[in-house]
Amino acid sequence: MIGSVFGVLADRPVMTAVLGAMSIAFSGILVRLADVEPATAAIFRCAYALPALAVIAYLERRAHAERDATRFDADRRPDGHSAADADARAERRCAAALALREASLRAELEARRARALNESRVQVLFARARLMDRIFEAAEAELPGLLARSGSGPALERLCREALEYFPRGGARVRVRSELAAQLSGMSTAVAQVVADDTVPEGVMVESLDGSSCVDNTLQASLRRRRPALSIVILAALQDNP
Repeated sequence: MIGSVFGVLADRPVMTAVLGAMSIAFSGILVRLADVEPATAAIFRCAYALPALAVIAYLERRAHAERDATRFDADRRPDGHSAADADARAERRCAAALALREASLRAELEARRARALNESRVQVLFARARLMDRIFEAAEAELPGLLARSGSGPALERLCREALEYFPRGGARVRVRSELAAQLSGMSTAVAQVVADDTVPEGVMVESLDGSSCVDNTLQASLRRRRPALSIVILAALQDNP
């Protein structure tokens, strides 16, 4: 535990220097609060530091014990190996440890870069989704009264015929707003019955005569069904003309 703490401090010299400076900066305040003579305070300050220095010295000696032992064994070998060989082996071990550390840092950097890239992609997707919501909300707000305009009769008939394809001839009833029913007056009763219903949104709703099935082909429903395909077209247009 203590070794890991010192390892963290060794890897961050700036933070270690700042902590040391802060400790020294508070020494005058602590001496004043101690209410003792300066000489007494100086003696106890040194005495209090001895345990910490002993722990640091022990850790330092243990860290270099392997290298010293390797060098000592090399000096005693009769085969001609010298202390330089021990130093070379120690340097190779140090280089291997540094390479391992570098690989670990590189992997961590790549992982952070991948996370940042994924987060940016998620943000882009959310931004596109919010943009599509605003676009289709604005489009739906323009739908009321759209078919009541002059020249919209063919569009209304097309909506009606698209829905009637799901029913047998003469076996369906078309419900439409009263102001739009006149535009479908030319439709033969053999094809479908036209019923004025002001509760129907902009467009038509076609149902079977017994009411067992219904096709919602209002403009709102048609827009929502076509939203995936329209979203692709809109996004492609935005990318071509940012």
